[in-house]
Amino acid sequence: MPESGSLFSPRCSPDGRYIAALSADSTKLMLYDIEKKSWTQLAVSKFGFENWSRDGKFLYAEDYADKTDDLVRVNVANGKVERLFSLKDVTRGFDPWEFWIGLAPDDSALLMRDKSTQEIYSLDVRFP
Repeated sequence: MPESGSLFSPRCSPDGRYIAALSADSTKLMLYDIEKKSWTQLAVSKFGFENWSRDGKFLYAEDYADKTDDLVRVNVANGKVERLFSLKDVTRGFDPWEFWIGLAPDDSALLMRDKSTQEIYSLDVRFP
């Protein structure tokens, strides 16, 4: 794709109109408009694990810029970042593959923490 040399982690929007990606240092959430064939900077912070909402209006991601590790959603129309809840008390190991954030088909947040146990837990977290 044009001008994507320093981007990674592409995610296609549900309607196929956009592709979201992160800058190489994860500090910029970029949005590619397929029709216009151009990139725009959607938000700046320190992002990871970006996921599109079902309706394509939001990108959900982990924001770990301020050391609090929050789950945020970014409004695609205006780039506004909304903090949904903190992940600061979630214990993590040293291996980055031990942790993952995603969305279920109903847009509820999924959090995976691999601590080599044989149990599955469910958390009920409500956000707007």
